[in-house]
Amino acid sequence: MFPDLDFNLEVLVVHWRDELLRLKIHEDMMKIIPNFQGGNALREFVMNRVLDMLYYTRDRTRNFLWKEVVTQLNGHYSEFKKRHPEFNGKLCLFGHSLGGIIVYEIASRQVTDDPRLLKSEGLLLDFEVESIYALGSPLGGFLTLEFKLGTLCLKPQDLPYRIYNIFHPNDPVALRLEPVVDDRYTPVPPVVIPHWRTMDKTQNAVKWLGGFWKPKSSNNLPRETFEAENQEEAPHTPNCSPELPTANSSKNLDQYRRYDYTLQVSKSSSIQTPRRNLLLGRGHYCTSRIS
Repeated sequence: MFPDLDFNLEVLVVHWRDELLRLKIHEDMMKIIPNFQGGNALREFVMNRVLDMLYYTRDRTRNFLWKEVVTQLNGHYSEFKKRHPEFNGKLCLFGHSLGGIIVYEIASRQVTDDPRLLKSEGLLLDFEVESIYALGSPLGGFLTLEFKLGTLCLKPQDLPYRIYNIFHPNDPVALRLEPVVDDRYTPVPPVVIPHWRTMDKTQNAVKWLGGFWKPKSSNNLPRETFEAENQEEAPHTPNCSPELPTANSSKNLDQYRRYDYTLQVSKSSSIQTPRRNLLLGRGHYCTSRIS
């Protein structure tokens, strides 16, 4: 797909939700949910996503999930190092929906908490986090509530790693992150990620991924950064970053670092029924071809 970039990528999956569904609280919740013959897509959506958020508001469930995710992450890392003892690359955390909140909190605690306490609680990571990718996550809403309640938690711009908040425009759960960082981001639209069909694979691949992986030939392909420019509707090859407000008002906006990225969708997908948009918006993060 991207012949101009030289990199290897391995994805190791953490099945934290399987453990959540084995808890007695989930068994008790299933007893009170009406079950109609023929099924109901919207009700299934609520059961599969909204209930997870409800469970996460309980301190005991939250701590259980943190420990479960850290245990699996460290286990994966240990096995990976056995297979690749010479590895010295970057390690990133991907979290879908509630998973984005979980990995954010775990990574944040590596910065704010005493390592000895984390180790005693089973929450100490055996590796350093390079960046976090939150896919279809309500992380922005969670951070807004936590900050107003006075919870000790660092804001995204205060953490030593990059955060990429990626969402589908029709995803009803995903929320923006940039206005949490600075109110001046509020009128600024998220960066549009080019569709695989419209992306110039020899130029835009470097523009989008060059910050993570070096191009094979830097002489032929310039190493571009995310420029601050945007167009109302994405052209054949969309620009990478929308224009920030005026230079004076946005001069110190975290040096123009962007956090919010939205998937580019075709016009046909925007005229579907609300129910279909809702369901499609939640399922587009694990596929490379979005209609």
